[in-house]
Amino acid sequence: MRPKWNISLALFLYCLGGQVLAWQKCPFRGAINSDSSVFYFGEPINLNCTLDPGNENQLLSESKLFFMSSKLEEGQDDRTLYGRPLVDSPRLGIAIVDLVNQTASKDNKYMHYMCMYNQDLEEKDPCTVAHFFVEIDYKPLPPKSGSCVTYNWERIECYWDLSVEYRQLHGITDTSVDYSLTTEKWTSCPSLKVSGRNLTCVIQEGKNDVLFMGQYYFHLVVNNTKTLDSVSSEKKIMSTDIVKPAKVYSVSAMANKTSIHLKWSVEKINWPQLFRLRYTVTPVRDQNPDWQEVNTTETQAVLQDLKPFTEYTIWIAAIPLVRNQSRGFWSDIRSIVNKTKQDVPSDVPKLDPGFYACVDTNCTAVRIFWKKISDDSKNGIITKYRIISKFNKTQTPPQFIENPSATSHLVPVNNKYSTKILLNVATEVGFSTKSDSSLIVPPLGQGPPFPENIIVEAQQAKFINISWTSPSIHSGTKTYFITNYSVVWCIGDHTGCKGEIDSEIVRAEKGKEHYWTNLTLPDSFEMFAFGISVDAYMKKNGRFISSGIRWNQCAYAADAVPDEPVNINPVIEDPGVSNNSMLFTWTHYTCQKHGVGPVLNFTVEVCTVDNETKNCQEPPRVKVLNGSETSYRVKNLESGKNYKITVTAGFNGGSSPPAQYQFRSFSSLTIEEANKVERLT
Repeated sequence: MRPKWNISLALFLYCLGGQVLAWQKCPFRGAINSDSSVFYFGEPINLNCTLDPGNENQLLSESKLFFMSSKLEEGQDDRTLYGRPLVDSPRLGIAIVDLVNQTASKDNKYMHYMCMYNQDLEEKDPCTVAHFFVEIDYKPLPPKSGSCVTYNWERIECYWDLSVEYRQLHGITDTSVDYSLTTEKWTSCPSLKVSGRNLTCVIQEGKNDVLFMGQYYFHLVVNNTKTLDSVSSEKKIMSTDIVKPAKVYSVSAMANKTSIHLKWSVEKINWPQLFRLRYTVTPVRDQNPDWQEVNTTETQAVLQDLKPFTEYTIWIAAIPLVRNQSRGFWSDIRSIVNKTKQDVPSDVPKLDPGFYACVDTNCTAVRIFWKKISDDSKNGIITKYRIISKFNKTQTPPQFIENPSATSHLVPVNNKYSTKILLNVATEVGFSTKSDSSLIVPPLGQGPPFPENIIVEAQQAKFINISWTSPSIHSGTKTYFITNYSVVWCIGDHTGCKGEIDSEIVRAEKGKEHYWTNLTLPDSFEMFAFGISVDAYMKKNGRFISSGIRWNQCAYAADAVPDEPVNINPVIEDPGVSNNSMLFTWTHYTCQKHGVGPVLNFTVEVCTVDNETKNCQEPPRVKVLNGSETSYRVKNLESGKNYKITVTAGFNGGSSPPAQYQFRSFSSLTIEEANKVERLT
């Protein structure tokens, strides 16, 4: 029996089955029959292709019959299916068994079969005997458990997962949802929608009506209208227990230095709600927020104990209260941002006892250095610093530094007395109420002496070693004892800081002479100044004093070697002194001029040389000198011979280029003759 197709179906097949319809039509007729025109995915389908009566005289063969099936999906090939001859049938034909496949496009509602016949001997040009279209879909399956939400006491939305995406919705497969308040009278869902696997039912009263709040019963049915297969599902809800309120609106915020007063409005004032306020300092970049929480049943709240001049992110959400218990769902979040007002700083700059350096030998003025307060302590925009000096019961007028980025300042002192220098910082609101930071500059010659032999050696560009020796203190000194050494560094040079100071404390140990510490810098050591102060405790008044900073004059890389040889020169002496010898001297390498560390040794080589080739005529005499030496006397010279002296300096990183000097020796020289010593190189 052939199916009867309507015009829309014919258009559908024409659009999707262009390749199929392009086959040549056979000059004889036939038909495809099946036990049904509707099949479920995964079920077998039995198809017969028979030739109409009257075609037998054309000498047709059933061996040339076969089926082709197209999924009607672009990009896929038709399938070729070979059948078996019909048994006990008066007509010529074949039969196949196929499986309804789910791989076809989700938009396809049909499987298309064609009965084909090979007309030519090469079987390259088959013709179409008949077409057959099978409606396909899933067998109705029980929906998965649904869920419902009452939105703002105004509408109920229920959702079910249908388990599969039906192909024949609004055609063969039908879904329906009825609801009731008593299970006696049922009403169809007024707004029913299917999208993919999701079924949604919305119940909403008219504009001026009030939604009933109480018990609801739901009855869901999935039905195949042709096979009459059907499944159903029941659900019961209490609408008051599943309310999701609308988010709050008209939020206002008033901030002072340490609190924010919030007010807001709600759409349903007759339904009690619990409000949750979560707040945090607005995160920066990838910073993890530290949320605080406040709950209230009022439509206002005050967030207290906040940081001044700080931006806060605030989230407000609501949940219904049923019999004084929270029920249902949290509303969507209303988010606002607000900033507290400025206050005075909660801290003062760090001013350690040794954070100063005298600007001259008589210490008539010092430059003090400080570390800025942290961002958390600023409480506003820093506007200025205040410096006050006190000595001999006299206080100087305050100095105001109107530069918020300042980290040092020049302060006059009276070197006859102990001078106490006090420092404070201000925002636009005022100065910090915390006690001023301070340091004491002792009278000239009465403080601890500077550390000695400061060496700054860079093991790597950003990793340095600083070493020094403790100062020599007269055994009769009873007024103080050394407590620690302050190692300081900053962007700058040997004259001092050009940026903010940083420091590390190294504790003093009784009897210890040599000290060292390692520092890791944010940038290459060449950009920094380094210094050390000696800090001490006054036994009489319990105060801390310091030597102030001694700046290191140079820093060098541990593997540095000089680019130039030493400058070697002979010393002209009286013949009675020289005694067949000659004294040579050379200038020493310095860190400031050559960028190198201490010389470990000097290697001196002396030999006689050929006058023409200038090469040594025998193995040279070698002498290794201490790195502090700056001269060497070549002895046992033979008159009239040419000599060459070579001097090389040794460092941790290698040797300097060799310095060479060639000369001719005479048996006895007057001073006048010595002035004529021939320098061969």
